[in-house]
Amino acid sequence: MSRWNASLADDPERLVAAVKTVLQQEDSHKAPVFDRKFWDWQYARNPSWVYVLHDENGNIGGYYHVPTYPMLVNGQIKTAGVIQDVAVVPEARGKGEFRKLAEFAHLDLPRRGVDFIYTYPNEKSIHTFLKYNGYKIVLDYDVYLLPLKPKNVLDAKMKIPIVNAWAGAVIKAFTSLKKIKVSGEAVPVTCFDDEHARLFAEKNAPVQRLRSAQYLNWRYFERPAGEHSAYFLRSEGKKALVVYKKDVLFGCPALLMMDFAGDARTLAGLVRQTAQNADLVFVAGKSALLAPLTAAGFVKVPARFNPRPLRHLVLDFGAGDVVYNPNAWELSLGDWDVF
Repeated sequence: MSRWNASLADDPERLVAAVKTVLQQEDSHKAPVFDRKFWDWQYARNPSWVYVLHDENGNIGGYYHVPTYPMLVNGQIKTAGVIQDVAVVPEARGKGEFRKLAEFAHLDLPRRGVDFIYTYPNEKSIHTFLKYNGYKIVLDYDVYLLPLKPKNVLDAKMKIPIVNAWAGAVIKAFTSLKKIKVSGEAVPVTCFDDEHARLFAEKNAPVQRLRSAQYLNWRYFERPAGEHSAYFLRSEGKKALVVYKKDVLFGCPALLMMDFAGDARTLAGLVRQTAQNADLVFVAGKSALLAPLTAAGFVKVPARFNPRPLRHLVLDFGAGDVVYNPNAWELSLGDWDVF
């Protein structure tokens, strides 16, 4: 008989300690910054349902975090859950305990007013979502790269100096020809306001997360240990906004475009104005604004060369078939559960 029982979490201290231990064991990128303050920001300050496996002594054997967000679905406000930070401790693995916890959560969430769920599982856990929980694979994120200093990127991957120098010069010359020039100067954003939020609402996608000024400030500027920056540009009556996160990709300093909105050409010009201190810019998602970035030198990465595809899975509880339509979604890295 299993020693573990599934329920809603009621002991944050034990839970945070268990999450921290698992993150350290798996050498997660989140482990260095994760603590009670981070957990409170991500789950206590944001509407969330958190499920755990526990034994009779209150020890945590697994956890299943589901923050919820208001979503626009065909013009109506719905509630979506996003599954993230899920795991079982080593002594509970390989015994069907994760499946038990997931099934408990999925039976409970519709009663909590959740209309549908989406998630981005890794290859180890995706079969559980598909086989046992009824999810459907709706889409894979499109991926684009802007190599600003291509020689540096090539040097990090290949130790062939002459080839790297030649290829880097060719790529840089090509991308330099594609600089988008727009009037106006980019302005750093230190606090999002309603004007910024309206740019996201104007996307008019059938399915998209509501991004209010309050949400944007919480998501990017109030995050503990955050390294986000944002820029806004007005140009000839058009507007654009971009949110970056500093990171390292392919061994090089990179900027991840976490969120973006506004006029496509103005956005391309905005990125060209504000991304000069990185070796490359990375963006992924599902948006009509992505393909136009090729005019600014971005290159679409073929799916077969993507080492970690972001696979968008959806389970509907009553929001409607539109949530299973890959062309209905507006998504960015900001929708992914990796903060």
